[in-house]
Amino acid sequence: MIDMDRNFPNILVTGTPGVGKSLMSRILSEKTGLTWIDVSKFAIEKECLEGYDEVYQCPILDEDKLLNEMEPLMCEGGKIVDYHGADFFPERWFDIVFVLRTDNTILYDRLRDRGYTGKKLEDNIDCEIFQTILEEARNMPTYEMPLLLRLASKAEYATTLKNVANSIFETGGFIRKIENWGNKELPCKAIAHGKTNTHAGHFMFCFDMPPSKLLRLEDDCKRNIGIIRVKIYKQNEPCSNIQCTLHEELLPPPYR
Repeated sequence: MIDMDRNFPNILVTGTPGVGKSLMSRILSEKTGLTWIDVSKFAIEKECLEGYDEVYQCPILDEDKLLNEMEPLMCEGGKIVDYHGADFFPERWFDIVFVLRTDNTILYDRLRDRGYTGKKLEDNIDCEIFQTILEEARNMPTYEMPLLLRLASKAEYATTLKNVANSIFETGGFIRKIENWGNKELPCKAIAHGKTNTHAGHFMFCFDMPPSKLLRLEDDCKRNIGIIRVKIYKQNEPCSNIQCTLHEELLPPPYR
């Protein structure tokens, strides 16, 4: 994983199309000297697209490729990211998030002048009315994910845990805590990746993540040959004790 320590802040400017993101981003860039990244233009330049949406008349982002292209730039710091969504960006990228809003009547006229019609116009107005972007920026549910790991050396455990952590980070998640519950005998034999297991290393991840990315995380874990079983549970209340957030703390306590 790339070290996220940086000397200059990263800023996300987001909101419904037409609220003034580009204007604010340009002014911020001029006043601060930070680099302005218009994500829509950046995605086209880097060919991070996977099709075209005929209903909304816009390109469809290849989010995974886009995040991979942006990762080294965001690690440098000093970036202003301008985009109309917030849910798939890793929280660790940003030091501050600005969610712009405007009067719905003004927004309607602006979008109509841009050529927005039908469902595209209606959905963007609804997005502003129901504060969809603001909720994306504010709220990511907290989850607990117990893992059963195939018995292995400390180094192999570390590799498996780092791979899981990277999957969480790459899908826009934020790790709050990792616990090592030790090696235990399984109540019944478990077959995974063609091998029978009678014992397993028990670990717990506590993390925040956009709900839309959970299936991808679960699939990544199931494909990992070091993992016997995985289950994800949503917490009713966020975990208040943040113990692990960066890669230097990914090893469970006995192995740090």
